[in-house]
Amino acid sequence: MKFAESMKSTYFTKYAVFKGRASESEYVNCFLFQLALTSLLLYLPQYQLELTPLISIVVGIITFIPGMALTSRRLHDTGHSYSVVLKPLNYLGLFFITLKLATLLPVTWFIFFVLVVSFGSLIYGGYLTINLYKKLFSKGQLEANKYGDPPIQ
Repeated sequence: MKFAESMKSTYFTKYAVFKGRASESEYVNCFLFQLALTSLLLYLPQYQLELTPLISIVVGIITFIPGMALTSRRLHDTGHSYSVVLKPLNYLGLFFITLKLATLLPVTWFIFFVLVVSFGSLIYGGYLTINLYKKLFSKGQLEANKYGDPPIQ
């Protein structure tokens, strides 16, 4: 799928469609577009523009829903459900909760919580995130699966 087609599909035609499948090229094109847009927004504050925070918020709101929908469709193309995205977030939350709990405990338990539980959950969450990106950038299934027919390349 060409760049313009993937932008039209993601941001206009399938803005909030979480069902179906998305091709690898569609996902990569939109991923690169959002990466370039984010880089541009990080560069804008150097010019002391007063509207930069407002522009960043508006762009974030506009691209959030189609980005989540596209991620869902891309995972469907590789045969996975959207719940794969939520697993790393669970361990990130566990990391912050155990850090907070560790501050309430005696020193010996604090060391145990910080070293074992907190950083263990952070490392495992990182592993799950890497695994998620492997799934997102892998080849999709060529045949129809439970999420629908293969996308047009």
